[in-house]
Amino acid sequence: MSLKIKYVPVFVKNVKATIDFLITNLEFKNFGPSLIFDNNSCILLKNEETDLMLGVFERHANDNYMNLIILNTVDCLKDYHKLRAMGINFLSTPQYSEMGLAAKFADMANNNYLLIEERNYTDQ
Repeated sequence: MSLKIKYVPVFVKNVKATIDFLITNLEFKNFGPSLIFDNNSCILLKNEETDLMLGVFERHANDNYMNLIILNTVDCLKDYHKLRAMGINFLSTPQYSEMGLAAKFADMANNNYLLIEERNYTDQ
């Protein structure tokens, strides 16, 4: 069996603000509304750099979803400074971790994002 992740659900309080942020600041494209499961509709968004699509769902008051949207980059420092210059509020400066160089930021709807430049630290 060959499986791959194609859709990532994102549950947000403010669908319009989240979509506007993703399109304006992170260059996602809107693929329009789509019916996904159990009559829960979402807006599908895609970035040209990946085959993954985000399904942006409205989070209801009784839902307990926590979002962390992981965005891979080839140059964390460059993208960190570019996004800061655009007014994005980062929650941390770029820091090294086992996975690579990463920085965390949030959008106006309080969704958290992790900008990460994956690095292989093995001596091979």
